[in-house]
Amino acid sequence: MISIVYNDDYVVMSLGDLKRIDFLVIEKLKNHLLHAIENATADVYLDLKEVKFIDSNSFAGFKYVSDFAVKNGINLYFVNVSKELMELFTLADENKDLSIRNEREVEHLRAVLA
Repeated sequence: MISIVYNDDYVVMSLGDLKRIDFLVIEKLKNHLLHAIENATADVYLDLKEVKFIDSNSFAGFKYVSDFAVKNGINLYFVNVSKELMELFTLADENKDLSIRNEREVEHLRAVLA
């Protein structure tokens, strides 16, 4: 279940207990992200807390959304990226187009990400 919290300073999208992002999920998620970016006035954070796997098609979708965010003057950040996912990000994102934030960098979101 996708939930979105809009705040004056940020938007946080959480994926609930979703464990995998694959071709069956990415289109719906991409549409939610594009909508959030269109309506955001500040940074957008995608919480990947429970996600253990992302397929290559989904990384392409994330890159598309990231480019859309840049064109709209919005920063898109991925947070709560596990060690396993970090390896996938490293392999799939050779150009470092996708921005990952660690716990210290998103301290102001602690209550929303809990």
